[in-house]
Amino acid sequence: VLKATAFTSGFLLTQRFDSLLLTMPFNAPTNDLQSLAIRRSDGEETVYTLSLQERVLANNQFETDENGNVLYDVIVCRNGRPADSSAFLSAYGELVTLQTTDRLPEGWQIPEDSPLLTITLRRSESVREVSLYPLDALHYAVSVDGTAHDVFIKDTEYNIRNDKVLHADFFEPAADQQITMRMPVHLVGTPAGVLKGGFLLKQAPDVQVKAVAKKMPARIEADISGVNIGVKFLVKNLNLGDGVTVLTDAELALASVKPAR
Repeated sequence: VLKATAFTSGFLLTQRFDSLLLTMPFNAPTNDLQSLAIRRSDGEETVYTLSLQERVLANNQFETDENGNVLYDVIVCRNGRPADSSAFLSAYGELVTLQTTDRLPEGWQIPEDSPLLTITLRRSESVREVSLYPLDALHYAVSVDGTAHDVFIKDTEYNIRNDKVLHADFFEPAADQQITMRMPVHLVGTPAGVLKGGFLLKQAPDVQVKAVAKKMPARIEADISGVNIGVKFLVKNLNLGDGVTVLTDAELALASVKPAR
């Protein structure tokens, strides 16, 4: 089970994709995605089916790319009727880039009530069911195939032109498995030395940490509001709680404040 930012006016309620944000394996490529079904708590269901159609040129030859591969158009139907394929593909492109916002509260369990929404992705050799449950005013909890999961991104492929995610691989560690991750450090607060005219120097941007999945922080913040002129905020000053081991050199500076010249 993961925690997700509540979407605004949602595709999943009005059959439009908007701003659902999840770190989930919604990364089925469209050339392997056969259908996507959305079932609401009131029982209403919308099913999008996809098929591929070769592009044919005016000379009745198949259109190909520079490598000779045949190009296809994705044909989308909604509840058996033709739908706007471009709108669907644009929305689905947003869906596959969704990211986790935070960990769920300790001890949180999947409710017995029906989920607000259930999304089913059917591929050629697999089916994945994702259910959303209300968590609080701003978030939903999400289950994958009816099971609680802590899911981590193993590898991500980006489009070099626009920096959008093309593909993400996910892995689920065992409950007692120690995971090593390199995580960015987010500096928060205005240093006391800056208020006195000094200059903030950002130094090491990330640290390497090890913990089991339940203890792994979703975000690392360094409160540098107490850093004065001539003082450094070191890795050892981070407070990550019990169960988290910092592997980065404890004396490495994350930030410092230098006097004005």
